[in-house]
Amino acid sequence: MISSHPRVRQSLREADIITISIGGNDLIRTFKASNGIPNASKMTQVLGETRSNVSQIMRHIRQLKRNNEYMVRSIGLYNPYPQATEAAYWVRQYNSFLNGAGSGNYACAQVYDRFEGRERELLFWDRVHPNARGYRVIAEQLNRTGYYPFS
Repeated sequence: MISSHPRVRQSLREADIITISIGGNDLIRTFKASNGIPNASKMTQVLGETRSNVSQIMRHIRQLKRNNEYMVRSIGLYNPYPQATEAAYWVRQYNSFLNGAGSGNYACAQVYDRFEGRERELLFWDRVHPNARGYRVIAEQLNRTGYYPFS
């Protein structure tokens, strides 16, 4: 959408604060397709594709914003499958990438540790998406990233 939808592109040009939540569905789909036992080579492939997508999105944002002042905040992933150690490994791999996906006006709100062990409290009945408390935790973590270059 960022490369081909004029409204999306215009909205990004006009935005001062850009928040990105990306990658979770890719990992969830792959995990579900593997019946909870993810294949390492498939997960590596999906992780690589997701990283590539994030890099392209960040590149498009930089091009659209050029010399304008703006900030980008991404939201790290929590583990919606806490019972699966394999899932935790892949989520942490992705979060490590997200943490370093940008520079300067970019920061990643890490939520993994805030959700770990509190999934029943912070996830909706589907056990995949956050509930109101979970979204509050995410918002608090976003706030903790600060507001550079605006602060």
